[in-house]
Amino acid sequence: MTKQTNKLKDNDLKPSGKRSRRRKKSVKRAASPERMIKIRKISGFFLILLSFYLLFAFISYFFTWWIDYDKIAGLAMPDLSGNVEISNWTGFIGAYLSNLFIKDGFGVSSFLFSLILFVAGMKLALDIRLFSFSKTLIYSLVFIFWLSLFFGFFFRDTSLAIMGGVFGYEISSWSEGVLGWVGTAIILIFIFLCVLIIAFNLPGFFTIKKRSNRDTEDEENNGNILKPADREDKYNTVEFSVSEDEGLNDSEENETEDNPEKQDIKSKTTEASRKMQKSRNRKPEILS
Repeated sequence: MTKQTNKLKDNDLKPSGKRSRRRKKSVKRAASPERMIKIRKISGFFLILLSFYLLFAFISYFFTWWIDYDKIAGLAMPDLSGNVEISNWTGFIGAYLSNLFIKDGFGVSSFLFSLILFVAGMKLALDIRLFSFSKTLIYSLVFIFWLSLFFGFFFRDTSLAIMGGVFGYEISSWSEGVLGWVGTAIILIFIFLCVLIIAFNLPGFFTIKKRSNRDTEDEENNGNILKPADREDKYNTVEFSVSEDEGLNDSEENETEDNPEKQDIKSKTTEASRKMQKSRNRKPEILS
């Protein structure tokens, strides 16, 4: 008979595949928030730098667009060879993007795109809330549309037509053909007032405030409003009115006349009070 001995199996020493997978998943889950924070900061700084890049590109475009226009116009993609001489401060890509946004796009209002990117980048990278991002995005898009239409309407047939861009030029020409210049001007004013009312509640000072009690008291003190005593007494209530002190004195006198005991007490108290007054009025004797 062979002796049976306890032998450890190799399977007991090796961890199971399910456990190892669970451990790997838990490690990934623990590291995922840190990765998300890093990705968020990197994307935030990228947006901040991109906003400054677009800002300088847009500013430079107004000084160099007539020099670089023949090199950029008609290109579907920017030339990345580096052989093209560009006068824009931000190179060929900056000149191409500024021409796309300003001339072929929304004109001067394209500067608001850099504002949107900057606000989003500050929130992502540094967790600094300059403005509400949702409100900044909505108001910026509305003003991009409005400013483009405004400049396209007023500078369409002038040398400053670039201020409204192609979008403003086309929209203003279409609206004038449909509504005329009067209807287009009314639409511009209406959109502007709507934005001011929604954003700042501008016409709030037109509302009539209710007069408080303090205001009425101040006016009465200043003499602007007649006091009740100065008003006309139609029923002659002042002549026949009785004050509280007079009413109390009359009631006390009637009670004392009815009760002789109260009359004696009252006379004694009056005599005692007179004696006290005489003693106080006397001069003190000087002891020799």
